[in-house]
Amino acid sequence: MTHRRNHGMPAAASGWVERLWLSDPPKQNLRPLVGFLCLLLVISSAEALVVLALTALPKMSTFFETIIDSLFITLILAPVLWRAVVMPLRNAAQNRAAAALGESDSRYHSLFENMLEGYAHCKMLFEHGEPQDWLYIDVNAAFEQLTGLKNVVGKTVRECIPGIRESNPELFDIYGRVALTGKAERFETHVEPLGIWFSIAVYSPGKEYFTAVFDNITERKQVEEALKLFRTLIDRSNDIIEVVDPVTGRFLDVNERGCLDLGYTREEVLELSVFDIDPMVDKESFATSVNGLRKSGTLRWEGIHRRKNGSTFPVEVGISYVQLDREYAVAVVRDITERTQLQAQFLQAQKMEVVGRLASGIAHDFNNLLTVINGTADIASMDLREDDSLRADFQEIRRAGERAASLTGQLLAFSRRQVMKPEVLNLSTLITDLQGMLQRLIGEDIDLVVVPAKDVGSVRADPGQIEQVVMNLAVNARDAMLNGGTLTIETGQVELDEIYAAEHPSVQPGPHVMLAISDTGVGMDEATRTRIFEPFFTTKGPGRGTGLGLSTVYGIVKQSGGSIWVYSEVGKGTTFKIYLAQVEAVAREDQPARTPSAARGNETILMVEDEEAIRLVAKRILERAGYTVLVAANGGEALALLERHDGAVHLLFTDVVMPGLSGRELAKTLASSHPEMKVLYTSGYTDSAIVHHGMLDEGTIFIHKPYAIEGLTRKIREVLDL
Repeated sequence: MTHRRNHGMPAAASGWVERLWLSDPPKQNLRPLVGFLCLLLVISSAEALVVLALTALPKMSTFFETIIDSLFITLILAPVLWRAVVMPLRNAAQNRAAAALGESDSRYHSLFENMLEGYAHCKMLFEHGEPQDWLYIDVNAAFEQLTGLKNVVGKTVRECIPGIRESNPELFDIYGRVALTGKAERFETHVEPLGIWFSIAVYSPGKEYFTAVFDNITERKQVEEALKLFRTLIDRSNDIIEVVDPVTGRFLDVNERGCLDLGYTREEVLELSVFDIDPMVDKESFATSVNGLRKSGTLRWEGIHRRKNGSTFPVEVGISYVQLDREYAVAVVRDITERTQLQAQFLQAQKMEVVGRLASGIAHDFNNLLTVINGTADIASMDLREDDSLRADFQEIRRAGERAASLTGQLLAFSRRQVMKPEVLNLSTLITDLQGMLQRLIGEDIDLVVVPAKDVGSVRADPGQIEQVVMNLAVNARDAMLNGGTLTIETGQVELDEIYAAEHPSVQPGPHVMLAISDTGVGMDEATRTRIFEPFFTTKGPGRGTGLGLSTVYGIVKQSGGSIWVYSEVGKGTTFKIYLAQVEAVAREDQPARTPSAARGNETILMVEDEEAIRLVAKRILERAGYTVLVAANGGEALALLERHDGAVHLLFTDVVMPGLSGRELAKTLASSHPEMKVLYTSGYTDSAIVHHGMLDEGTIFIHKPYAIEGLTRKIREVLDL
């Protein structure tokens, strides 16, 4: 202990020595007392001794005599002084020390018992130098509150917490290390037998002893775990989640999906604001939105997000206002690219359906007119001599009518209203048989590569219509390769899964046969691709196309129950892929064509047609072919006519769509009374009465309007000969 020296004492002692001895030597009877006082002063101050030695040297004999007297007095008075002076002073000092110690102990005990943290003073028990257990020497009240353990003093931890040695070996390692090294440590651990998380600071007051100060942090750990789980859920969300400062628009947080979709790291996003991500938002519109958000609490809209690479994608944004210690705007952002594409496909399909309905209606009425025009031109030509100039005029009318009939046929194909005669066929065989014709069609400057897959499976479709699809796509590819190129036609067997079907609404999952037609031409941009199947849409110059080629392809594929998709980029060519459902049946071998009999006869035919002009033309055609023709304008009139007719009726030739009784209903009514009567249907477009999804009912015979003289008479003869 270091004593503070009183620097005023030497001077005072020197002054007393001089006054008591040197300046005025004491009288003889006072010399022992003065000597005793001088002795005390000298003992209390070394400086006084020096002064006395220097100033009193001439009178040393008297000085020493005085000292001897003082010693004698001291020996006599010592017991008295001890009891009267020293003992009270010592007792007072001891009492003060005891009081201070008691006060300190009281403060320590109060701190020990009232501290919020748990406290445990323990002795580490070693065995062969390894920590095996510890003994509780003292604990505070917080220890019991935080651990739930009672009366642990004097017990070992393995007695108090069975199984802790196995569940928490790290506690023994850390406490043992601190007890031996004296180096304090701090750590967190979960004591499994207690089910409690602790934050622990451990110290060593002496070798093999340690003191642990700890707190129960279970609630904090649960909150941290909940936050961690919440963060994990947010990061694994399929939607972008953004936390935005409503005042500045800066991002405060973003989940992993947001980083992935936007192409930024989280650190990069936190340096950005909504103005950097959403090109449609500026500060004025943002402030307006925030004001509305504060009032309503939520907002929802569709917008655009911009990626780091500059590309954009459509999003649906739902944003909520959150007020905690500050304002937050929490946005859930969903990428709606797929939905937007599906909506566009649906709208396109609706548009195509509307156009198809319009086209089919026009084609139906126009076919009726063409039936009259072409039939009348044929009849007129037949009545003229070969050298008659009018004959050439009628033939020109006939050729124009045929071209018009071809256009209406394409309109009906697009609108899926034409009649198809499906067969089980092999697409690999079909494209192989077409190879020679296709090469002549596309020209010598284009290489034709045909890749038919083996064991490709069968499909059910009209072979003539599928051939038209291939021809139309080949012509389209040829026109896209003005400087030559390569046309590749291939087949393959594919399995369209649920994912593909979900992305392409018109597709049914399952095994399909693919027909792919690819060219190395100029390709198409997105705007063109969205319109290529529209009727009369064409990118060719005036007079170079009708705009019905690809719409016909689309209609045939759809009516065949298939789907068609186009893949194209400007300068990289185009690929059309057609998928037709695979069937179990095997395509039959080609049968030799029958030689038709002469297209004439003498049977009786009941013709029912609501269009007067068509009735007149058809009657003239059939009568010229030798038939007896009974004519009716509708089903009711036909029934009345048959009641008056006595002879046999060999064939019912009826329009399908008529006011009152339809052609199919009329045929059913007559079937019981005239079971031997054959039936031939005709129409300008298909009807659900005899056609389902473009396919004729089994056993139904049909001729499409407009029909030519030769075609009608041959068909009539075929039906009668059945």
